Amino acid sequence: MQLSTEWRSQEDVPDLDHLPTLASTTGIDLNPLDPRREGDRRWLEALVWPEDRGKARQLQDALGLAVRTPVDTCTGDAIQLAPRWSARLPAGQPRIVFHCATRMHVPVDQLGHFDGAISNIGNDGPVYHIEIEGDGLVIAGPDATILRTYDVDGHLAWVRPR
Repeated sequence: MQLSTEWRSQEDVPDLDHLPTLASTTGIDLNPLDPRREGDRRWLEALVWPEDRGKARQLQDALGLAVRTPVDTCTGDAIQLAPRWSARLPAGQPRIVFHCATRMHVPVDQLGHFDGAISNIGNDGPVYHIEIEGDGLVIAGPDATILRTYDVDGHLAWVRPR
């Protein structure tokens, strides 16, 4: 599956051909959907506008990939589960945390706990944090050092470095 996006900059596109291999992937979700289940697939398909055939094809490709390459998924709240998940990783092993349009669903009185749970994933190894939230796409390295920021379309149809 190939994602495509419009690069809106005179800068060179970042080299993504030499990325490290991930040792494992794990998702944490309050209500994860299973791409192998017909009902879950149909629900996701219903979320795509009928006239948006390109996104529908992309979703079909993504669902096929998800069936062929399953991801370990923990059902529950990241505030409680992230510390337990992180503790299972070997000390010193780098971690990459990604979330998109997640913080707006966290109750305001729990945002500090959510941010703390994400930050604490780096207690036993360096954490790289990639988020697409209200401030666009932000990539931060260990010690919360911001490495890159981008303005983006909500579905990554276009990307522009800041």
